Amino acid sequence: MPKTLYKTGNIIVLKPRSNGGHASQQSARVIAAMPETQGSRRYRIRLDGENFDRTVSQDDIDLAATAKQTPVAVATKVSEPGGWINHDLVRTRK
Repeated sequence: MPKTLYKTGNIIVLKPRSNGGHASQQSARVIAAMPETQGSRRYRIRLDGENFDRTVSQDDIDLAATAKQTPVAVATKVSEPGGWINHDLVRTRK
């Protein structure tokens, strides 16, 4: 099964948890894609209404709900030229 990769700024929907976590589906913004660990890609996210980041596994993301919510936001390629640096905002002194 091909894994869906998300980029910084994408909106994702988390799977609901009943064991002490969030009880309903919550949407979050991807802050950064992190390296794959133990066979699963991880993401740094920020839930709506919170002012701190969390890390979640690819397995914690509801792929079907995310695709329905933002079909254009799903990326097929994470490694783009430039990585996490926005070259348009970098200025150098002369």
